[in-house]
Amino acid sequence: MGSFRKKTAQRIAIVSMTLAAITAPMAGLLVSEKAGSHFDPAVLEAFVRIAPGIYEQLARCDEEACRQLLTEDIRLHFGL
Repeated sequence: MGSFRKKTAQRIAIVSMTLAAITAPMAGLLVSEKAGSHFDPAVLEAFVRIAPGIYEQLARCDEEACRQLLTEDIRLHFGL
């Protein structure tokens, strides 16, 4: 493997390990810190209210159940 490819693969591995280590509360804190600069505070507030329920629902789903939920939401929001 060339030097560039090897370094790129190493960087991807490091990013993957870092992302895997972020918990839901940590992610929430990171997003909250960006309210007003990267995220609309009103949208963030609405998301924070519904996020725990969504997290619990998705934590119990297998891949097929997640696909079904996504399909239902797409149909609902886009009138399909």
